Amino acid sequence: MEWLILGIIGINVFVFFLPYIVSFGANPFNSFSVFSSYFAKVNSKISDGEWYRLFTSNFLHADFIHLAVNMLSLFQIGPTVLNTFKMPGFLLIYIVSGISGSLLSYFLSNNVSVGASGAIFGLVGALLAVSIRFGNFGLLSNIALIIVLNFGVSLSPGSRIDNYGHLGGLISGTLLGFLLVIK
Repeated sequence: MEWLILGIIGINVFVFFLPYIVSFGANPFNSFSVFSSYFAKVNSKISDGEWYRLFTSNFLHADFIHLAVNMLSLFQIGPTVLNTFKMPGFLLIYIVSGISGSLLSYFLSNNVSVGASGAIFGLVGALLAVSIRFGNFGLLSNIALIIVLNFGVSLSPGSRIDNYGHLGGLISGTLLGFLLVIK
């Protein structure tokens, strides 16, 4: 089932490079901006009825480092979540957490936002629920460290990280984790 994680990574990589392969505007060097203007979380566009952006923004990344960090995180944590919740649970957590992250960001931040980190934080939240439910304090301490480090980095001066997206994903992933965990 690791093909599922590799498939999601492949989709994100494909979407990242697509504007550099196919020109989405008159200026080929500005293709990402044009491409993202149709799919990023832009509050005014969502308010005008383009609700699909709450989903599509999860597959866009601002730059290569953003893409690499998110995909490495997915590659690292994804298999554990997939093995714990199986394919339907994994997909439910990933998709709902991504949308929830975008939704919380929509309500609390006017900034344009892209990235899979809300969905990935949802996976972290699901593991948080598992560690609490089964009293796995080793896993709990690792998850807590991941959460603290990520929020710490995102609060550093000059950071453009969407904490609301992370928080929305974390909350929904934790709630879904508690709902889906089976002993």
